[in-house]
Amino acid sequence: MFVLLFLAIISISAHQNDQFVCPGSGSSYLPVTLPASWINGSANCLDQDAQQPDLDIFPMNNDTYILRENKCINYEAPFIYLLFGNNIALLIDSGATVSLVSLPIQQRVEQIILNWCIIHKKQRQDIKLVVAHTHNHLDHVAGDTQFQNQPYTTVVGTSVNE
Repeated sequence: MFVLLFLAIISISAHQNDQFVCPGSGSSYLPVTLPASWINGSANCLDQDAQQPDLDIFPMNNDTYILRENKCINYEAPFIYLLFGNNIALLIDSGATVSLVSLPIQQRVEQIILNWCIIHKKQRQDIKLVVAHTHNHLDHVAGDTQFQNQPYTTVVGTSVNE
């Protein structure tokens, strides 16, 4: 058993820099090095600039973004993912912060979408945003209110009844 595990680890690490190609699509992806550290806020969250920047935005490639809240805004500091398709952007979770003042998550996401549209020569109305959730804990759905009733946006409910 140990030998099989060892061989699996060796084979995975031997291929970690190999390019992955989707069969039949011609698209390929290289491994991404994530930041060594994310925003930690400040040792003292009462410091004047402890909540800036409010969101850490890491573009993995032109179509995939990882966002993370500043820990001084919310101690959960959840990760949020924004994925682009040809006509739809999917936001996975909306964060832990309701307040538009503390964290204007909808504005930040909208700016990423607008920049994506410029790069891909599209109009904003060409891209629909779907806000979905990994689960219904408050640190994953609190920002939903900022997305509700926004143009080109659908917020998926968090229960079967919704």
